[in-house]
Amino acid sequence: MWTAIRGNVYDIEGWVERHPGGDVIRVAAGRDATWLFESYHGKHVENVLEQLYVGKLVDGNDGIEQVEKRTEKDEKMDHVERSSTPTVRKRKNQEHKRMDEPAGREELEGTKRSTENRSDDDPWESHEPQDVLRMMEEDLEPVATYKTGPFYDELKRRVNKEMRQKGVNLRTSTSMYVKSALILTSCVITWWNAFFSPYQALRMVCAALLGFCRAQVGVSIQHDANHGAYSKNKLASTIAGASLDFVGASSFMWKQQHVVGHHAYTNVDGMDPDIRVGEKDVRRVTQYQPWHPHHALQHLYLGWLYSLLAIKSFAVDDFQALHTGRIGNVRINRMTRIEMGIFWAGKLFYFCCVYMVPCLLSTSGWMELILLWSMNEAVAGWTLAFLFQVAHVVGEVDFIKADEKTGRVDCEWAIAQLETTADFSHGSSFWLHVSGGLNHQVVHHLFPGICHTHYPKIAPILKQLCLEKGVKYRVFPSFWSALQAHFRYMKHVGSVKVPSLATVG
Repeated sequence: MWTAIRGNVYDIEGWVERHPGGDVIRVAAGRDATWLFESYHGKHVENVLEQLYVGKLVDGNDGIEQVEKRTEKDEKMDHVERSSTPTVRKRKNQEHKRMDEPAGREELEGTKRSTENRSDDDPWESHEPQDVLRMMEEDLEPVATYKTGPFYDELKRRVNKEMRQKGVNLRTSTSMYVKSALILTSCVITWWNAFFSPYQALRMVCAALLGFCRAQVGVSIQHDANHGAYSKNKLASTIAGASLDFVGASSFMWKQQHVVGHHAYTNVDGMDPDIRVGEKDVRRVTQYQPWHPHHALQHLYLGWLYSLLAIKSFAVDDFQALHTGRIGNVRINRMTRIEMGIFWAGKLFYFCCVYMVPCLLSTSGWMELILLWSMNEAVAGWTLAFLFQVAHVVGEVDFIKADEKTGRVDCEWAIAQLETTADFSHGSSFWLHVSGGLNHQVVHHLFPGICHTHYPKIAPILKQLCLEKGVKYRVFPSFWSALQAHFRYMKHVGSVKVPSLATVG
């Protein structure tokens, strides 16, 4: 299992089982994972990278980097140039270049295990590095490269220093486990009363609350778990991560879209799958996307269409991604047997519990059942859509267009997260828990491996550094003001009557 970080290629297969963050590391397979790595790790893990080193990507004129043979000069990781992520770009009909095999690394435990214990579950596992490079060239997603600078390193240093002094374990939280128990218990109680209570009014209320509780699983439990920010126990993290599957969506697909695409390339047009649109989509998110006359009304109808988000994910999006192997420009890694089992078990479980069992056992009539189902799905969709849209799709943040030839973005990655993300309701414990920490979305993007209950401890450190460096930190005073900003922006970007460059020629 191979990945690229800062222009170097690493064999991570032998490290997967020992990875402290669990199997979230699998999303890095077969792709450039520089900014995923940077956002989850500090400098103390450099020695681990050294043990997994295979070769070095070297810029070439043929559109895909070659790998140099490891030399004695490369024995220390201090030589790694961090000027940018390597721009690995797909070119058709090019002769495949050879990636030299590891030199003198087989004695290392991690590398040795990776060559002895291959499986057929992952297409990026291979005895021959050149085969992996060939596959990366044939099925490569676009890659953006950012400048590097001192801002992110300084932020990490300050956060780590203060949290160590306070004795805070940033990856886990007892309150998170209590919160998880309350959410899951609420899911069961609201499900039962929504379909089997003898009181019609209670059924209606609980159907709506079931949708809200499902959304809470999405923004809190699975969100932390699938970012590796839930527990040091891998089984507990896996179970918590799979909770999303059992309320309708797929945790596997979520990791591919959210962790791989959205977090690495936030609001980068053509690379962030969260802002992708079709040729004649119902919405227009950025000025770089095609404009059509119906977009002038999108601020009026999108609010209603957001209610379909949850059911669309359950019944359409996950299966479409499974069929096409992609979510936007993000290539979907092949599922392992366990991941495939969780995917289908979750779909079957949710369908049976929410649709089949009520059909067979509920005393409600068909019209009432349809209403109950609609309320459940609509509230879940609205909750999820509104909480995520206010962070990135507002006029107060930036949308980035990478250079079409080089993929370069003219700013630091950490600065880009601040420019493309907005927070809301700082100081509110209510919104911290209801949003799963998304009211501190900037902190989440810079430290995705930290449990969301700790975000308020980090926000003041980030704010102080931003003041010192002259970097803008966008915070709406309330959720309502953030939501208004979202629809105000959708009206603005939808009312532009001049077609975008994407529709010219």
